[in-house]
Amino acid sequence: MASEIKTNVERNLKFVLGAVSYIVAVNAILTAYDLWKKYGKKPKVSVIEADYNNGRAIIDVNGVQHKLLIGSPFYVGDYWSVQMKTDKINRIELLKQGNVKEYLTT
Repeated sequence: MASEIKTNVERNLKFVLGAVSYIVAVNAILTAYDLWKKYGKKPKVSVIEADYNNGRAIIDVNGVQHKLLIGSPFYVGDYWSVQMKTDKINRIELLKQGNVKEYLTT
């Protein structure tokens, strides 16, 4: 009787530990993908048309066109945005967490 209970407990414990190990492995893969998506992946942004006199531009973000207005950031990803400025130099900037990562040209 005691050996039967011990065998059942060992079998159940082995099953539970196996299930937990699969859950931990899947969680690690999903966490790595999420970190890559947030910090490593840069969105594909290109300028189609820019009118600096009127403060408007048309940009292509990952294959979808959007209007960009001067002075207002356009959010394109988790930490990414595009902003148009016309102070001394006319430019369109790709920003990551508010810091300029790239200047976009037409």
